[in-house]
Amino acid sequence: MEICGVSILAGKIFKITDKVLSEIEPWSRRTISFFFPIVYLDAMHFKVRQDGRYKYSGFYIICYVDGEGNRYLFGFCLISGSEGAIK
Repeated sequence: MEICGVSILAGKIFKITDKVLSEIEPWSRRTISFFFPIVYLDAMHFKVRQDGRYKYSGFYIICYVDGEGNRYLFGFCLISGSEGAIK
């Protein structure tokens, strides 16, 4: 596979993915406070190539701040479409 002019073997991609998944699974099972004084969402829109065509997609993150001022990542998702994106 070639990304941005850099060739990467499929085995290397699988190793990276496996390493990241081992970190994400415990994070997704963590306990979460029931009180969120501040919750905010942010997004970054970018152009991706899919099925030989380019389209805009958004990567959204949801963050919160607890009562002691600590910031946490609550969740994230990739949304297809161009809602809110500048074309």
